Amino acid sequence: MANVDNPHGFWPIARTDGGQDYVKIMTKLAAYGTAVGLFDPVVYAGTQNNLERGANAARVFGISLRGSAASTLATHPVLVLDNAVIAEAQEDGVGGAMGVDAEQTNADFIVAAANSTTLISQVEIDSSTAATTNTLGLKLFKVAPYPDNDGALTNARWFVKFNNLTTADQAAGV
Repeated sequence: MANVDNPHGFWPIARTDGGQDYVKIMTKLAAYGTAVGLFDPVVYAGTQNNLERGANAARVFGISLRGSAASTLATHPVLVLDNAVIAEAQEDGVGGAMGVDAEQTNADFIVAAANSTTLISQVEIDSSTAATTNTLGLKLFKVAPYPDNDGALTNARWFVKFNNLTTADQAAGV
């Protein structure tokens, strides 16, 4: 049975070190003309108190735990990321499934506008970029072991770590 195509950004699900998560309250300024989705990766915007949606080339700071519309002033709780945070994300499946052979490699993510009704992130793993290069935005930890998730098919859900963080160094894939 095919995997469901349901992009949802990066759901934080676990830590590898048993430590505590840290949530920082940040502001999305009204001058920022892009929506920030629930579970979008975010970066600093000018100061360490302001945020905007992150992209691959940017050093990601955290995951937004709230969605807000474009050009509106909003307060966002942000899960601060470090090398121990694992999140779940869906691959886009463009060019075919990555498959379990991609485990422990790296990949970029595709930035997409949040769902305009729910404000849930639509960011996905870019399945065509899986490689060992350490400059890619994500570390592909493993295919999520759910009964309804087949890693050999497109739109598989993965457990990932962010590889380009403001709080940690990048790591090459194996």
